Amino acid sequence: MIKIRLNEEQKKMLIRLRNTRSTLGERAHYVLLSNAGSDIKTIAKTLSRHEHTIRTWIKFYAKKGIDGLNSKSPSGRPKIKGRVVEEEVEIMLTKTPRDFGYQEEGWTVRIMLDFFQKKLQVKEDTIRKAVKRKGWVYKRFAKSVPQNALSKEEKQKRIEQLIEKLKSDRPDETFFVDEANFMTGSYVQRGWFKRRDKKKSPVQ
Repeated sequence: MIKIRLNEEQKKMLIRLRNTRSTLGERAHYVLLSNAGSDIKTIAKTLSRHEHTIRTWIKFYAKKGIDGLNSKSPSGRPKIKGRVVEEEVEIMLTKTPRDFGYQEEGWTVRIMLDFFQKKLQVKEDTIRKAVKRKGWVYKRFAKSVPQNALSKEEKQKRIEQLIEKLKSDRPDETFFVDEANFMTGSYVQRGWFKRRDKKKSPVQ
């Protein structure tokens, strides 16, 4: 008798795949039902499938994990890991890395790669393709200056005051790493946007 025991990460990944309502999603459903305690005969009867079909895919999962649910397919068809990454990316890019325990404010492909590799062996190219397929692009967004923002002249004055402090015998403490860059103009940030969306509310 084949029995599947999933950890929380494996279960979450299969649930995401199940929600795609595809052939792969159905196979993921077999595994989830097995994990819930259903035997092959019960699963086959519940889903109106042949017992051999259920047994085959559960065995493949037990042997190869989530990759085992992927049947041989024509070149160019998204692999199962890519589909899982696509679903996860949709959630990630509505939040910031800080929501997932990182110190960075904005997502980069390298941070995404680090996040996924903690639970799934993927390559950077897999993430780039997943982001592109889901319609996300990384670009600058339109300037939006706060009402209380300093003017260019006020910024210049502050910079001059700081320079004078640094020239004095008793300057205030100043901390910097490598180089410091002062700008009197508005800083134009980059962020993630859905393709064709207006560049107003980026996900950094």
